[in-house]
Amino acid sequence: MDQIAYHPVRVSPPTSLFLPYTDQELKLYEDRSANPLFRRPAPSGNTYRPPHLRNPQACVPQSINSGLRPGGMEQSQRVGPVTQSLSAWPLPQHLHHPTPSQEPVTVHRAGSLRPPPEPNALPIQQPVSGLPQRPVPQPGPESRMPPRENEQASATHRSPPYYSTPSPLVITGSPKSYPRDEVLMDGKQSISEAVAEHYNARPNQGKDARVESPIFGLRKFNNWIKSVIIGKFAAKDSPTIKAIQGRRFKGTKVLELGCGKGGDLAKWQKAGVEELYGFDIAKVSVEQAEQRYQDGSRHKFSAKFTALDCFTVDISTVLKPKELARPFDAVSLQFCMHYAFESEAKVRTMLRNVSANLIKGGVFIGTIPDPDLLLRRLDAMNGSSTAWGNPVYEVRFQALQPRPVFGYKYNFYLKDAVEHVPEYVVFWEPFVQLAAEYGLELVFKEGFHSIFEHERHTNHHRQLLTRMEVTDSGGQCLMSNDQWEAAGLYLAFAFIKK
Repeated sequence: MDQIAYHPVRVSPPTSLFLPYTDQELKLYEDRSANPLFRRPAPSGNTYRPPHLRNPQACVPQSINSGLRPGGMEQSQRVGPVTQSLSAWPLPQHLHHPTPSQEPVTVHRAGSLRPPPEPNALPIQQPVSGLPQRPVPQPGPESRMPPRENEQASATHRSPPYYSTPSPLVITGSPKSYPRDEVLMDGKQSISEAVAEHYNARPNQGKDARVESPIFGLRKFNNWIKSVIIGKFAAKDSPTIKAIQGRRFKGTKVLELGCGKGGDLAKWQKAGVEELYGFDIAKVSVEQAEQRYQDGSRHKFSAKFTALDCFTVDISTVLKPKELARPFDAVSLQFCMHYAFESEAKVRTMLRNVSANLIKGGVFIGTIPDPDLLLRRLDAMNGSSTAWGNPVYEVRFQALQPRPVFGYKYNFYLKDAVEHVPEYVVFWEPFVQLAAEYGLELVFKEGFHSIFEHERHTNHHRQLLTRMEVTDSGGQCLMSNDQWEAAGLYLAFAFIKK
């Protein structure tokens, strides 16, 4: 018992990364005779200790036993899960693992012992010094951790947590598919059906109609962003991939989840793709993507499009064995991954579809609404409202609290594009941790505005801005201020499969 409690490490089954600890587990941490170094449990699977107790020979300071924090609870009573803050960029070159002298004994949820995890079982990014860190989530006053030394002065002025610990998630069904989604408030259809219905109902606009769209400038800007990301990470001769991998990146077979109407076909053509497999939940969009591919006589690559919900169904159930014989060099999810965050089951199915079919060294790229920006704007309302926007877009949350990691819903409106469709916040640190479980390592994360400021000065991307009419010949952005604000809601990311 003493050895187990002295080196406690949480083992998370495939679907329980964010489940709360049992009373039996927490008792191990509360027993001072068995846990003299005051170690704390962490949902990531690594043992957490306060900074002042990281020396294995250190003793527990008396101040911890008798000190009080605001709220009147003794610090010695504050035990509970803590999610450590992770910095996404730049990517650290090392992983955190116990040293041989501190080799832990793993305790399974059922109480049985298991060998320690392999060194690369769960890569965890570490905070990078010098960069601002997001606040550590606080499940509640009864389970808060003692503040770090640099937090003592501001302990009474804490901002609301970015997210809260969700209730236990129970997943049923076969490994290949999951049960029907929850029903919307009107009781008529599921979230997936609502999203599919919305995009199926969108007309296939011709070129003239797109030019007259009130968000034509925003559409061109988003297309420029995707061109930059594809060129930097998923193109056949991508300099970034060659620098990371130390070899020539093939980039000839691409999996596009959420392909929509095939709006990125020309981008993949320029990237040197030879095979493209596109999936989308909206059947009408898939038919339009197929038609666009057939109409494009200049396309020099093969393409196959399938209507499928890739957040609930394994794509191996619909692709032929010969189509899966060779893994994909790149996987792309553009403006759609946030729909998966309705549940942990959907996120894991999505990540499994990405990782299981991606070659080692392959790239996973995507674009999502920036969760930090969304929550900062929501907190800035100070409870007076849960909605904001301008004539181009609107974000409307249903509630300020609680903020579960999965299923924190808001409705999004984008003029001439999205009609109050339900979306979900992609909490970044949990997403990075889950991706690491599937062998995906973050190498890039940047907001759209920042990408524009950085890439507009490179010769190729500056010329592309002019050709796509995002800027004039003098480099002046042609978008309205309202469209520019809407563009700032998003970020782009890239992962590499290790």
